[in-house]
Amino acid sequence: MVVLTRLRWVLAGLFATAGCFDEGPAVDSSPGSTSSDGSASGTTGTTVSSSNATETASGSNTASEDTGPADSSSGSGGVPTCGDGVMEGDELCDDGNDTPADGCTHCLPSGTPLWVYTDGTDADDEGAEALMLRAEDLVVVGGIAPTGTDIDAWVQVIDFDGSAVTRATVDGEGYADRAFALTATDAGAFVVTGGLARAVPSGELWLGRFDADGALVDQTEAGSTPDFDLGLGLAPLPGGGLVVAGQDVTTDNDSDAWLIAFDGLGYVDEVRCDCGPLGVARRIISDDAGNMASLFFQDVAWHLLGFAGAIDAGTMPVWDQPLDDAIGEVALAQGPDGTLHVCAAIAGFNDIELWWGMFSPQGEMQQAASFDVGDGDQECQGVAARENGVVLAGTLDVGSGRKTSIVTAVDIGSAEASYQAELSIEDADWTFVRAVAVDGDSVYVAGAFGTAEHETDAFVARLVH
Repeated sequence: MVVLTRLRWVLAGLFATAGCFDEGPAVDSSPGSTSSDGSASGTTGTTVSSSNATETASGSNTASEDTGPADSSSGSGGVPTCGDGVMEGDELCDDGNDTPADGCTHCLPSGTPLWVYTDGTDADDEGAEALMLRAEDLVVVGGIAPTGTDIDAWVQVIDFDGSAVTRATVDGEGYADRAFALTATDAGAFVVTGGLARAVPSGELWLGRFDADGALVDQTEAGSTPDFDLGLGLAPLPGGGLVVAGQDVTTDNDSDAWLIAFDGLGYVDEVRCDCGPLGVARRIISDDAGNMASLFFQDVAWHLLGFAGAIDAGTMPVWDQPLDDAIGEVALAQGPDGTLHVCAAIAGFNDIELWWGMFSPQGEMQQAASFDVGDGDQECQGVAARENGVVLAGTLDVGSGRKTSIVTAVDIGSAEASYQAELSIEDADWTFVRAVAVDGDSVYVAGAFGTAEHETDAFVARLVH
């Protein structure tokens, strides 16, 4: 049974403040400096719910994972049994099954927060940009100011119970360092890409290689001064290679989109697109054969482009799927069957709605649908695909200068929403979800929250799927 729910949840935790970080000794590394430690940074807590859920306690650096009332098959004494189709005791729902993403899982409504982790100081524009699930934990990347107001590229390993494990920051020469994307390599290791600020106004594309424990083991930079180069998407290539999608912004505010190939961390070649004044390659995915798909903004519209073979100066797309109606940010994911899933926003009847499109590996449109989450303009910034469903995540403009986060689960077979949840950090006027991942009965989201658009800290949350 599919139950469509739209719930509002308030996420509550003990927020980090300036001076609360236990940073290890700095390790000088040219051209940037890196600090890393294994201590817990930031805070976690359980949730304080809306009127649709019960209130639970919160605490610093602890998170109790509430998977619903304890199951009982005895039926004696009127003990509630989760999954019997009867809502009893402290069960918040009971749809008679434990199927994830149908509106009720473990007798909790889908979208219910289990814990929230926060990190940040008094600096502006701190936040998470991407996340990746591993066998025993998750890795989150973005931008954090360890001290003062200098934003560094930030990598954080977090246990599935919401506890911080390992934290690393990489510092350039300015205030605009940030990590935007990551991909797994082997044996739990991973590579992160972003940008490090150099002599104003320039910056360099940055790649950092991390071991399975989350420690930086190697790094490199590439770019062309005086441009500010940013790595915004990252995918593996056969034979240990990598491809980065991104952009360079020149001093006259023109920008070019590009794909750059690396052998390990060694620069190989690139293809550039003079895509107009706002050109950017935002995301990229690849398969075992080296076929790639990326989102390019060119000539005032988004395009889903397919590439095959080696990346070099003469590389051309092998197919082009225009996304003329897509508005604002876009997100891209690949399903287990190789299908491509794009999430964006589209003009609706009364406001801007969420839009989802499914394409074949060759870029052919197979399915599309739009979803009006609430009264206000919506934007999609993250998408995760599984065998039978997809999860869209982004923001909802609720008016009065405020935005909350939205999570929408879609059944691929029917192209209908199975549940929708609206999330906001307690006392925050702005809550953005910028990344989403799904694993079994849980959804993980990461983003930023704060009192204004740029006065933000980072957060990560685990939700019932």
